Amino acid sequence: MIIAIDAGSKDTAAADHLLYEVIDGLEQPVLALTHTVSGDDRPHVAVSLTSAADLADPVRAMVAERNVGLAVTRPGASEPELAGPSRLVRGAYVAAVEAALGTTGRVVRWASITWRASAVCRSRTTR
Repeated sequence: MIIAIDAGSKDTAAADHLLYEVIDGLEQPVLALTHTVSGDDRPHVAVSLTSAADLADPVRAMVAERNVGLAVTRPGASEPELAGPSRLVRGAYVAAVEAALGTTGRVVRWASITWRASAVCRSRTTR
């Protein structure tokens, strides 16, 4: 599952701050990326979280009081769930697509999901 959030962060430091606030509230490993969003009157930075777990509800709860765009992409879904102001939804959508395609994005957190992925691969090869 991919969850992308666009809070209109003006730089990577602000986006990192948002990511770590969200990550601290989760109990699952995630791959966390920042994504530069252009094509607006003010380029800015959106974020994405990728996890094997369904984290949509906890993340929605964490950002409910903020003015953010949200794009939730579930495995097998034909389109993402979108919420928030249209300008920010666009940025969240861009971040979700980039995360899904693996085309761009600055890695902020990788270790936890890497460990889990390698553990799964080892368990499958040792059977």
